[in-house]
Amino acid sequence: MRVLHLGKYYPPALGGMETFLRDLATAQVAQGLEVRVLAHAERPWRLGNREVAEGVHVRRAAILGRLAFAPLAPGYPMALAGLLADFRPQVIHAHLPNTSAFALLGLSALPEAIRPALVLHWHSDVVTDGSRSLARLYPLYRVFEQALLRRADAVVATSEPYLQASDSLAAHRAKCRVISLGLDPLRLPQPSPSEIAAARAHALKHFAKEMWVQGNHFPGGRESERGPSRSGRKCPLSVQTQIVLGNDGFLILAAGRFSHYKGFEVLVRAAGLLPEHARVVIAGDGPLRRDLLRLAKELGVEDRVRMPGSLPEAQLHALMAGCDCFCLPSVARAEAFGLVLAEAMRFGRPLISSRLIGSGMSVLNEEGITGLAFEPGNALELASAVHRLMDDADLRERLGQAGRERFDTQLHIAPVSARMTELYRELTARAIRRPRRGGKPAA
Repeated sequence: MRVLHLGKYYPPALGGMETFLRDLATAQVAQGLEVRVLAHAERPWRLGNREVAEGVHVRRAAILGRLAFAPLAPGYPMALAGLLADFRPQVIHAHLPNTSAFALLGLSALPEAIRPALVLHWHSDVVTDGSRSLARLYPLYRVFEQALLRRADAVVATSEPYLQASDSLAAHRAKCRVISLGLDPLRLPQPSPSEIAAARAHALKHFAKEMWVQGNHFPGGRESERGPSRSGRKCPLSVQTQIVLGNDGFLILAAGRFSHYKGFEVLVRAAGLLPEHARVVIAGDGPLRRDLLRLAKELGVEDRVRMPGSLPEAQLHALMAGCDCFCLPSVARAEAFGLVLAEAMRFGRPLISSRLIGSGMSVLNEEGITGLAFEPGNALELASAVHRLMDDADLRERLGQAGRERFDTQLHIAPVSARMTELYRELTARAIRRPRRGGKPAA
């Protein structure tokens, strides 16, 4: 079966939608499907390119810039037309939100016998809270959004709570299916004890900048034991020294794009309500990072809250495996699923997340089973949840173990990919049985 995915971006671009798309496409290739991906280049004025990554053929369309977070790619429709002609997909799987996917409205011009089935993957509604530009532009966007939903053969929602709360999907629920997101555990290998110890020690020893080594190398880890990192700098401290310096703290980790809906300011405020040996690391970057650094300074917690920027994947995973708990304090439904929670579950970390109504976060983090929860925006309640974990090591262990088991049984990419392929086969079989205008089934 030939499947064409339309994405907004594709790794190494960061983001939950991008990570899932890569893992799904790779899993589908392993299942024997032919897979192509059309996405956007991440930076403006860069030539589009083509590559083959893990058996997935990826084409990136050049962009001129962005308008309200949407890439402006005048060449995207032409690239799509070329793939339709050359690859002749049987299924088009479009991951939304993505304004360039509106080019699919032209599919109705194709002869019915060669028209591919269209699956829309509803990663998130367009949530306009906190963005005036989005609020102004969304009424126009909605016209095309609803037209594309009417054209789709099936819509995949990532959780039942999100489906039920989505106003955009309300008129189309009959064609909606709920299929959870998933991740490839092979991309999330358990870091070595030395890598975990080094990553944790970095964070707990005042997050000293010189301790973060470029590339996928860790002071005292497997690579550094053989000598200097690829950057040419020697690792400043041994693992044993770092553990002595910093292993007495409680490490709370958060990670993601610094956007308003992530609620990282709630975590910064909660840090001021925690004991002095509590340490908060918020990994990532984005437009609000400077504001959050300023807030930490105003609250007098800059010595306990660190924002090291975007970290290489291997470093982030080592830090994830070494933290005492992982926190996702999101405040808006733009956090449709919270895939980063699944990554933390893979490493057996107890979770703390907000009780965000209409989000799939509650499906991932079942309160009292895989983690604790608090009311969105309530720093005091968040701090109380952290206190509870700090005081109960047995609870941390039980929640973390339950999360790891849930990842293995519900969030592994292989069964998620199998369910998606089952949907493809159902849609293509339906297209074959559908009578053409002359009264005969399509060939």
